[in-house]
Amino acid sequence: MPNNSDDKKAQGKKKKLYEQIIFRDWCKSCGICAAFCPKQVIGRNNAGEPVIERPQDCIGCRFCETHCPDFAITIIELNHGERKQA
Repeated sequence: MPNNSDDKKAQGKKKKLYEQIIFRDWCKSCGICAAFCPKQVIGRNNAGEPVIERPQDCIGCRFCETHCPDFAITIIELNHGERKQA
């Protein structure tokens, strides 16, 4: 039987938000970032270039960042209430 206090804790806890930045001048479109993303946040367009498809699903694991051979992607944790710049 689930514990009601656990449910209340989960509801009160805010999800961390992350911004994904791709440096297009450095990116060679190898696809490693998309392949390593466990939440499929990063996909690829018709030209094979990485695109951020589901930014809200990012868990901040930074697999894409650590495996990119060209340092062309970075993940930034946003403060609560901070919004991603367009």
